[in-house]
Amino acid sequence: MAVPPNKIRYPAGTGSNEIRSNNFGLGVKQYSKYGPTSISGYWNGITPPTGGYTIYADKSSQGPAIFTAGNDQNLIFFTKLLGGTSITDDATALSFIRSVNNFTCVNFDYPDVITNGLIYWMDSGFSGSFPRSGTKCYDMSHSNLTADFVGNPRFNYTIGGLINFDGGSNLSVGLLNPTNISIGAWVKTEDPETNGYILAKSDATGDIPWVLSIGGGTNSPNSDGMSIYSGAWINSGTNTDVRDGLWHYVMGTYDGTNMRYYVDGVLDASTTEGNGPLASTGSKFFIGLLNRTSEYFTGDIVMAHIYDRALSSNEVLHNYNNTSIRFNYNYTPDAVDWLDIASDYAAPSYTYTTQRIIGIDTSIYISPQYSPAADGKIFYNIDPSLVTFNGSLSPSLQGFTQIDSQATFTVPGGSFVTFGCDGTTPDTFEVTVSNSSAGGIVLDQFNVTIS
Repeated sequence: MAVPPNKIRYPAGTGSNEIRSNNFGLGVKQYSKYGPTSISGYWNGITPPTGGYTIYADKSSQGPAIFTAGNDQNLIFFTKLLGGTSITDDATALSFIRSVNNFTCVNFDYPDVITNGLIYWMDSGFSGSFPRSGTKCYDMSHSNLTADFVGNPRFNYTIGGLINFDGGSNLSVGLLNPTNISIGAWVKTEDPETNGYILAKSDATGDIPWVLSIGGGTNSPNSDGMSIYSGAWINSGTNTDVRDGLWHYVMGTYDGTNMRYYVDGVLDASTTEGNGPLASTGSKFFIGLLNRTSEYFTGDIVMAHIYDRALSSNEVLHNYNNTSIRFNYNYTPDAVDWLDIASDYAAPSYTYTTQRIIGIDTSIYISPQYSPAADGKIFYNIDPSLVTFNGSLSPSLQGFTQIDSQATFTVPGGSFVTFGCDGTTPDTFEVTVSNSSAGGIVLDQFNVTIS
């Protein structure tokens, strides 16, 4: 999904609506409010030119200095202008920029990904995470971890940048101890014999607090999918073999009871045999490796990320949809979008006030349950128990047409709201979010246009 230019601030904060690029915060949430600058510290960024870069350099006032480089030669020129020496190519330029705390460089606007609960995000194709050379890959979450190359992981410019694992290499990252977890990655392999361990935390004692595997390895099938080992394996299993030479987005989630494994945004396998919170240990986690010194992955990985909670099926699908375009899976939702307000605000319930809802067969769908409509449009199932209405909107939820007057509806925290339209005329929703149906404090206000 297209996003407006990422918002930018220095230094990065601790909010749930941003990711990091060096010491800058990037606002990536399409429907979140990042202003006014005097309060939030965010400034409007500039979208990098196709095949080019945007460089940000913090200064004392009036936002960062911004340079747009249309190609590698322009990047080299601006990097030298900013004090870089021995700059000969894109990699040395990006490495220099990374070495300066108040500089950063991005090669595209980062897509709207789920940021609530994010504790690790690596992307080898994004210059803010990997500068195309060296032996370190940098975390884009507020954990600010560093992944060290072990063995010979190799960077390749294919699809904007990937890391190839040769069956004897890994990335050694850092210490994370979530009690619940979601682990995701974009991976590709065509080796049917590969150890399928994508991300894992393993102890010297042999315990494995968590692991995400696409299948294969000496512990298969007991370790396939989302897994835990503490004397015995508990795992979701897998039903889809993704070792087919194509790119796939895999994710495992665990909430203490339910263990789920997703392939390309769709639930593939699950179990309810969880045994409570994940163990807290003093060991690092690894990318491309299971048992610290054995069970290596063979193939390519571009992104890897971890959350300290179990993402919902909608959130898994959201991340898949919004990161898939790079892998030639061009997701284009047909006249619909959804807002994950619950991820952005901590209030127990939310009130939405809509005005001037113009369109044909415009409908509101509310539920965490995803379902594809017969005509291919993406909608959500209606659950009337989740919503109450004021104003002119009928509580029947049967859809409405040409409503100009104001309508207010309240949704419990944790639910999702989708505004959908079957027509060709763009629909604009003026949305006010407050913390009670009686008015309360306004938490956000924004427009949504669906065409």
